[in-house]
Amino acid sequence: MEVQAYSKKYDLNPDTPLPEYTNFKTYLGYHNLPQAIQNAIPESDFYSKTMDVFDPFDEDIMQFIYPWQRPDNRWVYFIFTVHFDDATDRIVQDLDNMLSFIGKTGLTVLAIIVVIMLAFLHRISRSIDELREWANSLEAKTLEQQKKSFKYKELNQLADLIYSNTKRIASGVEREQRFLENASHELRTPIAILQNNLELLEYKGLNTDPRFAASFTRMTNSVHNMHHLTTTLLWASRKESEPPLTAEINLEELIEDLIAENNYLLRDKPVTVSKLLSNTTIIASKHVLRIILGNILRNAFQHTFEGEISIHNTSDTFAVFNSRSSEGDVTDAESYGLGIMLIEQLVEKMGWDITFEDSDEFFSVTLQMDGTLPENTEEDSA
Repeated sequence: MEVQAYSKKYDLNPDTPLPEYTNFKTYLGYHNLPQAIQNAIPESDFYSKTMDVFDPFDEDIMQFIYPWQRPDNRWVYFIFTVHFDDATDRIVQDLDNMLSFIGKTGLTVLAIIVVIMLAFLHRISRSIDELREWANSLEAKTLEQQKKSFKYKELNQLADLIYSNTKRIASGVEREQRFLENASHELRTPIAILQNNLELLEYKGLNTDPRFAASFTRMTNSVHNMHHLTTTLLWASRKESEPPLTAEINLEELIEDLIAENNYLLRDKPVTVSKLLSNTTIIASKHVLRIILGNILRNAFQHTFEGEISIHNTSDTFAVFNSRSSEGDVTDAESYGLGIMLIEQLVEKMGWDITFEDSDEFFSVTLQMDGTLPENTEEDSA
């Protein structure tokens, strides 16, 4: 840089003085160089070099020599001298200042980044909390008025997904409830006709005829069960409705009755039924409990083709374990269909809990009856 600056000035004015600063001097001609440099470096060495270094052993200096030939063919020597004592202190001080500056700047930048990140995370966290609260507040009845927009595109996409899934589920639940209610209403008329005709046949004395007495009793029980089933379905499909009448029920007797009722499903099957029944009672709706236990037993009997079905109960628990069959690719839980939907809905209505466990060797259903429907109680007439 000094050579370029001097060269421009020299072109304008050949009498321009040679530059000279602290630790920087310029010499015109080899003979004007310091004697120590002339003794160490011959003149011919400069002609083939861009820069040379003079580093005497007896002095704490180092000199960088840049030879340049002027347009008048005379040689100019630019020499920059470094004094180690001064330079070391200055370099160390510069390094300290630089490190201090870098440290302070780095900490400041890091602090700013952390603050920005915390603020950004706080905003995201608030938006996620809003999304969570909104998702928890969704209700089927007011779903159309509950659609909401959030600050971030990704949250809006997630909200749209939650909204569409909730809407689809709500629509399915509504269809199920409508189906249950319509089915119950539609069945009431034929059930009433059957019941009236059975009463007429009873009036005619058919129930006392030995040829028809057993069939008449089974028909009467079936019609009663259908009547209670439709009433229970209506109750299950409504959120606000009178709870069914409760009574004291002997679990062992009810289970034995249901096993006998569904025993035809095991005909010609190499299936054994083992029972460990406890002679206990529970306060609950007999008709609801009969539907739940009947569905569980019927599905176990229907979808077990070989092996063993184990049935046991306690004062508040009913469990069925059945061997997995090699027939078919559909699991027992999937094959329940409407039955499992009805069971789960009734169990939820009763405030109970049911667990389905599916493994390679067995399928089990465990009903925990730790809640009852209070008040509205009747004596068990069965």
